[in-house]
Amino acid sequence: MTLILLALSLALGSPSTERLGPTVSPALGVSDDERLSMARQRIRDWDYEGARILLDQIGLEASEEASYLYGVAWELDRQPRRAIRQYRRTLRQWPDGARSADTRFRIAEAQGTLGHLRKALRHIDALGDLDDYPSDDRTKVQLVEGIFTLQRGRVDEGLALLQGPLTQAGPEVAPFYQAKARAEITRAMLADAAALPITGPEERQIANLDRRAELIGRAEKQITLAALLQQPEWVLEGLLLIGQAYEQVGDDLLDAPAPRALSKDQRGAYKDIIQERVRVVWGKASRYYAQGLDVAERLGWESSRVTALREALAQVEAKRSPP
Repeated sequence: MTLILLALSLALGSPSTERLGPTVSPALGVSDDERLSMARQRIRDWDYEGARILLDQIGLEASEEASYLYGVAWELDRQPRRAIRQYRRTLRQWPDGARSADTRFRIAEAQGTLGHLRKALRHIDALGDLDDYPSDDRTKVQLVEGIFTLQRGRVDEGLALLQGPLTQAGPEVAPFYQAKARAEITRAMLADAAALPITGPEERQIANLDRRAELIGRAEKQITLAALLQQPEWVLEGLLLIGQAYEQVGDDLLDAPAPRALSKDQRGAYKDIIQERVRVVWGKASRYYAQGLDVAERLGWESSRVTALREALAQVEAKRSPP
């Protein structure tokens, strides 16, 4: 069992994978507060349609909390545009309500999901002085700002923004965003690795391969830490990214020209050696993809990342198969 799978096993134990269905019938004698509690639980159980049905029973025009959670249910259901519209309705009706800061933050998050990173960062800036927020909320905002900054390609600035909250916050503080931040750091590290060419003089090729291996190793540590935060989706993202990094190393080795000094016979032997090494590297990619699918199967987890892992595993296995 690898470090990542072991960390995830220790963090998650053996949770139930049962999910509630979307059908919710109005219950006599159930208060609005009880319905809110039930809706929150349905959101935690990934039953977003069921949560919206419960919130509709309360009346979105009557309760700021119901209106806000309705937006959250759309957002987590991967429909950020609908979520943004609902959040804006909430702010129009309760501009200074108890959930106004949370609603503005969620608009920023949804804008980031859509890839509107400048808009998202402007919404973060509009939240004002973070010293006015509770420490947990302040950490969450700092993490999201760092994530969006990384995603914009401002790597050094993004890493600097993330360093404080990731080193100071405990695992119970904003674990989703801590894990997402570590996945984004992984992405940045592996982008740096992929940019190192395996061409030119032999000394440079060896140095760049060593550097790639170092960066991939550091990326694996990030995903192990994400696993300890009990956030499988970001672990799956990281495993997919690391598998892709190894697969790319194999592709680049295969495409790299043989040294010019080799004779014709030596070139044939060189090609055989490289092909064997490539199969080994692709084997590492295959194991990371398979590990991600193992995690997903154990947790009963389905998502677009699981689909991507299946497709990536099939692709690399086809490459590894002898012609």
